[in-house]
Amino acid sequence: MARAPKTRKKDRRSIETEAALKECLLAAMKGKRFSDLTVSEVCRDAGITRATFYQHYDNLADVLDEVLDDMTAELGDVPLEMCESCAGANGVPQAAHDWHGMPFCHFYASRNPYQPLLEDNSIAERLIERIVDRNLEDLMQSIRRRHPSTNVEKTQLRYLNIFRISGCLAAAKAAKRSGHDWSLVKPTLDSAIAAAFETLD
Repeated sequence: MARAPKTRKKDRRSIETEAALKECLLAAMKGKRFSDLTVSEVCRDAGITRATFYQHYDNLADVLDEVLDDMTAELGDVPLEMCESCAGANGVPQAAHDWHGMPFCHFYASRNPYQPLLEDNSIAERLIERIVDRNLEDLMQSIRRRHPSTNVEKTQLRYLNIFRISGCLAAAKAAKRSGHDWSLVKPTLDSAIAAAFETLD
């Protein structure tokens, strides 16, 4: 899935070109699903040629993976209680540094620049696995601190984490579509998540 990193040292122009492509990909995804976009469309919006694009990336999926990496770096570690202290869209921090370590549903409700990624069901699995794999080691350590006798293995925890974040995103989207107050929905999810992790001993 992820491409091998380019070994050529990047100059300022290369960095600016890649930043423009990532920005234009995100902008294009506000109106189209990722699966419907083409290299030509993104290049046109970025004001670069296809030849220049292929000097940096093999395909749009490579650009998407870098955007996902940027997002997960800004999001940081997803808390074990991923819905804890989440009160819907009201009062959600807007600054990028405020997103770091916030509950995932809180991040979804915020006005973050990565919203097109979160809304695009065609890349949902790719996005969630990226988040999970970034946080897996820290989550494993957190589980062992809370439950020293646990026998859960990392592979099992990975799939449990995919399950919980997938569910969180699906529930947050459903609440948004229905116009329901997330602060009224989340206590039940909090209890279910906490109960699930308590069974890991």
